[in-house]
Amino acid sequence: MIRTQEPGSTAKRKPEKFQWGIGWRISVGFGIFGLAVGALFLLTRNTLEESQKLSQHIDGVLTPSIQSLEELDRSIGETRILIRHWLSVQSGPRDPEKGNLGDLVDSKIPRQLSAMRPLVGEWDKDLQLQFDSLGRDVEYLFLAYSEVMRLLPDFRSYDDPMAMMEAEYYALDGSSIPLYTGSIRERMDAMSLAQTDALTASTAQMDELSNRLKLYAGNVALGILILGFMIAWVVTRSIVRPIGELKRALLYLGRGVPLANEVEATADEIGEMALAVNRLAAGLNRTRAFSMRVGQGEFDADYEPLSDEDALGHAILKMRDDLESNEQELEGKVQMRTAEVEEQKRRVESLYVDLKDSINYAERIQKAILPSRQDRAKVFEETAVFYRPRDGVSGDFYWFHSVGRVRMFSAIDCTGHGVPGAFLSIIARSHLDK
Repeated sequence: MIRTQEPGSTAKRKPEKFQWGIGWRISVGFGIFGLAVGALFLLTRNTLEESQKLSQHIDGVLTPSIQSLEELDRSIGETRILIRHWLSVQSGPRDPEKGNLGDLVDSKIPRQLSAMRPLVGEWDKDLQLQFDSLGRDVEYLFLAYSEVMRLLPDFRSYDDPMAMMEAEYYALDGSSIPLYTGSIRERMDAMSLAQTDALTASTAQMDELSNRLKLYAGNVALGILILGFMIAWVVTRSIVRPIGELKRALLYLGRGVPLANEVEATADEIGEMALAVNRLAAGLNRTRAFSMRVGQGEFDADYEPLSDEDALGHAILKMRDDLESNEQELEGKVQMRTAEVEEQKRRVESLYVDLKDSINYAERIQKAILPSRQDRAKVFEETAVFYRPRDGVSGDFYWFHSVGRVRMFSAIDCTGHGVPGAFLSIIARSHLDK
């Protein structure tokens, strides 16, 4: 502001200079900071919108398309295996493999194709035409399948050579099934490759957008860091240092690391905060020590909560009481289970002994029906028999007999093994003697 000379005055006054005070400096600094943040906001918003659209295209079109094509490819590949089974294995209409093929042809694959229609609408025109052609090839392939199903509907139809010949014709090289199967494979590979290339290109574009965001954030962060240093010189060192100590202490406490030294308390509000942090650290140390003792089984350890509102302290006390009660209950259950196991062991051992005695007795009974060396000598002068049952008794036995000048011997294998087989061997021996 310039003041004019008053009438009658001979002195001249110099114009006052503009005062670049702290308020102005802070205002300009925060103004620049606001502009930088605004520019960052605009750049970031535009980049994020572009990234969001690309991400929606990837998550909503490309990735589901690739997954749907893979599922469709697996289903069609499964039909090829099942139709070969239909042709090569004689079976009835209740064969699970035939049921699976019918479910794939009539329900699952048409449902997969219908589910892909909304995704196909987002594809390129060429890929949409490829998908339409794929649908027609699938229909033609299923018509060939239906002919095979019609010719071989049941178990008896496989005995008809004309039906078998006509059904196998569809699976010959150059016929309907291999022809449409190869066409479907080519179209599926082409569509999968196109979607994979599109996904790769979109991923590369996402990486480019991410690098752009990093560049924006890095440049603006550097400017904010410079502004922070400028403002830090204005802040009193006596405030910065205690706040830094409090920050360090809180970071350690946040990670669960105990403080090596207490935070120095000053005679101000920050000092009161330091005292509160020191009390918190001491309380956490006591809580940790108490928890370790409880974990070691010292349920009689003393602990005093920080206050009546100390929810953590009261919860730990309740945990101690619950752990003590649970440990006593578990000890009782272990003792009870141990007694039950020992009782079951004794019962099993008793049953095993009875079973073993029964098998041994059955072995003696079976040996009584087997020809002795003297019995064999009446039939043949020199004989040798190797007989070793796996379970003491067996459904296998040998037999020697003579009627006049006719001499007979045999080795017989009865159905079953063990005791049931041994009973059958006794019956068989009786019938052979008769």
